[in-house]
Amino acid sequence: MAATQKPIALQCLGEPMTGPAWKEKPAWFLIAEKDRMVSPETQRFTVDRMKSKFVSLPVDHTPLASKPGAVAELICEAANNS
Repeated sequence: MAATQKPIALQCLGEPMTGPAWKEKPAWFLIAEKDRMVSPETQRFTVDRMKSKFVSLPVDHTPLASKPGAVAELICEAANNS
């Protein structure tokens, strides 16, 4: 990830948004219980605000790297149930 992940481009922060998709479409969320960057409590607040379906797992801030199978399973479940 250190070789491929780059900082966000500043122009991305100024891009206008018409409206969040989660207000109109089903949303799925993975709560990373061992995340030390975004607290699990903040993640739960986001889940409640979005009224999304969620899975809570004992994973860190980078579940795509640490638990790719669990992330793939969540994506498949969301795709099959949306």
